[in-house]
Amino acid sequence: MIRILLVTLPLLMMDLSLKASSDSSLIIQHYHDIWDAFADIDFDPWYGRLHKDAIIHTAQDQKLHGPQDIRNYYDEAKAGLTMVLLDWQITSLTVWQDIAFGTATYSASFTPHGKDPVEAVDIGWDFVWKKDNGDWSIFREFYYPSTPSDQHQIKQVVNRETQAFYDRDFTTWKKCFAHSPDLVWTVTNSNKPGDVITIRGWSSFQDKVKGWMKNPPSRKPSNLNSSRDRWNIQVRGDVAFISFSDLHYDKSSGGHIEVTDTRVLEKLDGQWRIIQLSSLFDFADAISASQSKN
Repeated sequence: MIRILLVTLPLLMMDLSLKASSDSSLIIQHYHDIWDAFADIDFDPWYGRLHKDAIIHTAQDQKLHGPQDIRNYYDEAKAGLTMVLLDWQITSLTVWQDIAFGTATYSASFTPHGKDPVEAVDIGWDFVWKKDNGDWSIFREFYYPSTPSDQHQIKQVVNRETQAFYDRDFTTWKKCFAHSPDLVWTVTNSNKPGDVITIRGWSSFQDKVKGWMKNPPSRKPSNLNSSRDRWNIQVRGDVAFISFSDLHYDKSSGGHIEVTDTRVLEKLDGQWRIIQLSSLFDFADAISASQSKN
């Protein structure tokens, strides 16, 4: 009898582990489907996954009971604003038989209709899923404001500034900066020695960039894409020093060039703002379109 137990118990535990792994993958896939739809302001996949006894605690500390109450609240909320989903991730997930629970975070920016965009916010949420008749559904979700690390906020600001510049979105772009006479922007302009552009002060900088956005150069910013790595972020109180490598791709030609970037940011009224930028383009080792194809 003992021998039988010694053989069957590991097999039983292995079977439970495999089932838990399979259920975890299924729940993660459900969340992928839900958040892909959220990116298009489509809440129906989420509504469809709600348990009949679901309870949602909103980040505004409201408690919603049942699918209809939840639908009414969020349909009204989304009618008055536009949401841009920036990122989301599940940070933990545990499955035990017919119950699953875990934690997650998401980052999004919201624009109330007729108003300027609100700064990106980070929200955490705890969740409980329940399996009924072989089907998983959302039983509980508890949302709460999340305080991201300084490094996370800094990287968001740096990336948002670049994307807004590419999109020629001046309103979003200018919110990434300290509007200070101490601001300095430096960039190498070509592979000729000493060909460097430097602009000092926010007033001159914004006027120059506004002109570029209205009358872009022949290589339009919208034709560019970039990939960043080797981030180094050092925070010293309300000042941060950042460096990273940036590989720029020209989508129209297929060529690419490596850039070494640095930034200095200041925390002003609780928000990180760029006060110094430099971008050193490695023109000597740039890859042309013809070299890319070879």
